[in-house]
Amino acid sequence: MKNRKNLLLVVLLLVVVAVATASTYAWLTDTGKTSDITYNVGDVEYNISSTQTTSNKIVPGETFGNITITNESTVSTQIRVLFTITCDKGTLTVGSDDTYQVILTGQNAKWFKSTAFNADGDTNEYYYYGNSSTPSVENIAAVQTPTNLESLFTGIQLNGKLVGNSYSGAVITISVTFQAKQADHVEWSEMGSINFTTGIN
Repeated sequence: MKNRKNLLLVVLLLVVVAVATASTYAWLTDTGKTSDITYNVGDVEYNISSTQTTSNKIVPGETFGNITITNESTVSTQIRVLFTITCDKGTLTVGSDDTYQVILTGQNAKWFKSTAFNADGDTNEYYYYGNSSTPSVENIAAVQTPTNLESLFTGIQLNGKLVGNSYSGAVITISVTFQAKQADHVEWSEMGSINFTTGIN
């Protein structure tokens, strides 16, 4: 009788061990599949150049300067441009039609002015590279060799209708600031700026 009890105890113990082993095995071998993740590693790099060389005073209506933006990035990017103007004789604004004192001439449709895409909370109106009719910011593809973006404008001039004699002798500084970022990640970073300083005859 005692032997039968001992045998039953051994059998029950083996069953418990077997169940525990099976549970442990299932726990160790059970796997779940996560979705694929792609990490992009590369450089955001642009070269900015300008044909604006004059530091002399200008007259309203005279066209001067343009800017070439060359993409040398190894990852997909986005770019935006901010114009800031200071004048020692009053406030001047910049845009692409006759309602502005400073006019961008020959502005390209690939660029549009907006605050809607300032996810970082910046309240400035930037010119974004993209689709102006939607509007939407374009993811600019990585390049193997340096590639020029379509020009933001072909020149810049003072609007003679709005910049009158009261601005005669004024000193004007036009600062053009460029920011870019990896298309789907990180925040905007300043790439540099070009400053035009001139005066009005």
